[in-house]
Amino acid sequence: KRLRSDYEFGGHEKQRNDGYVSVYVPDHPNANKDGYVMKHHLVMEHHIGGYIPDGYVVHHKNGKRNDNEISNLELMTFIEHSRYHMKKRHERGKKI
Repeated sequence: KRLRSDYEFGGHEKQRNDGYVSVYVPDHPNANKDGYVMKHHLVMEHHIGGYIPDGYVVHHKNGKRNDNEISNLELMTFIEHSRYHMKKRHERGKKI
């Protein structure tokens, strides 16, 4: 099995204003109108050997949206992801 650093997706990459990296893959079923797909989705799809199932999201464990190493990515349900971030916001709010 090849490591993330050993493969490329072939398309042009660009960093978005929100910190995420997108890759030009116009034939991907989830490409946006400009033909781009979020890189963390592509890395996870390569890792699991298929498309991300409906109701799931790819979470960046360290919070860095441009760190798309598979070791930093976790597949979570939308509900798990929402709960995780709600808990983090709550914890930040308690610290004074």
